[in-house]
Amino acid sequence: MYRPALSCGALLLALSVLTACEDPSSVGLDLVGEQGGQPFVVAVPPAVIEQEVLSDVTGTIGTTGTILRTLAGQVEDPLLGRITTTGHIDFQAPSSVPENFRNGQVSSTTLEMTIDYVYGDTTQPLVLTLHDIPEAWNASGTTADTLITARPEVVTEIRFAPTDSLVTVALPEAWVAAHDARLRATTFNDDFHGFQLAWRSGGAVVGFSPGGFRLRAVAGTDTVAFPAAKSVTRIEHTGGPDLGPDRILLQDGTGLNVRLRFDFTAETLRNHAVNRARLRLPTDTLTLQETPPGFVRPPLGEVVLYGITPDDTPVQITRVSRNADGQYVFETAGLLNVIQRMVLEEEIFDRFRLAVPTEQNTLNAALLLRDTTGTGGPAVLLTLTSPDN
Repeated sequence: MYRPALSCGALLLALSVLTACEDPSSVGLDLVGEQGGQPFVVAVPPAVIEQEVLSDVTGTIGTTGTILRTLAGQVEDPLLGRITTTGHIDFQAPSSVPENFRNGQVSSTTLEMTIDYVYGDTTQPLVLTLHDIPEAWNASGTTADTLITARPEVVTEIRFAPTDSLVTVALPEAWVAAHDARLRATTFNDDFHGFQLAWRSGGAVVGFSPGGFRLRAVAGTDTVAFPAAKSVTRIEHTGGPDLGPDRILLQDGTGLNVRLRFDFTAETLRNHAVNRARLRLPTDTLTLQETPPGFVRPPLGEVVLYGITPDDTPVQITRVSRNADGQYVFETAGLLNVIQRMVLEEEIFDRFRLAVPTEQNTLNAALLLRDTTGTGGPAVLLTLTSPDN
């Protein structure tokens, strides 16, 4: 879930490169003359296909966009290694709070969490510990390697099945009494800093929907629901996979992206019109589907293709979903225009990057095939026209 930062110059470059042509069939005809020759197809395998590790952005706040899913738990994946996630969630006061609530005394508080994602062993309970966060913390643009300090004391343990849809936790009376004034105060947003959800036991990671978080406090006959305000997930990946030379992992959350380079400067490509360009990336779906009983390993749906400029600025080109054949196939007018210019040896992008869309916040994975010797491996398929035909 890598999030790029575009400079003004890169944004102008993206607009000029990626929107140059709406009709891909006409790209490059001005270079060879409209008489042209018969089109033919050339497969250009990647000169480089390798792992690129970048910290994913897992933090957002409600005032700047949709709050991302909060992950918590630990999974021992026999194929992909151990992944530990620690969730952090903060709340905000609603726009209107009854005066009777502010002037009363909080008698009970419950934490409600809606589960909308699971990865790992669903056959055993998952136990999380809830901790207070004592200081203000930043969520906007915060990455998965950020350490947010929580109090070591456990507020309560939360035990549930990973397949549950709703988890409701009654907070201890001692906690309610200690936070009574803070929950009723007009300065709640500044004084309360939320909770940490840490793994204690179990073999799964669950995702909590941001819209399904509620901190409910009861004072007298009034109940006030505090919605989620911001979230950050810390993700630690250890014992990484040994996939051999023929496969490479693209996985959300862990920061495991893929770097690609192609050589478009061969004599066989020069001075040709590129009438069609498709980037084909086959995947190994069968290996990911081989799991122990009760083990869930969600596949990766959408991926994003970035072009990386010579000054190391990422520019999003397009995004696609995996097709029924287990391939990611990128084909847009913008990509076509980029490759035509690279065939002409224009220094547009130094390389390409495959990453996961920013808004997902999962641990979903794809195994890309990296064999560049066979006809069915990763490649850019170019339909060319030559004036010499």
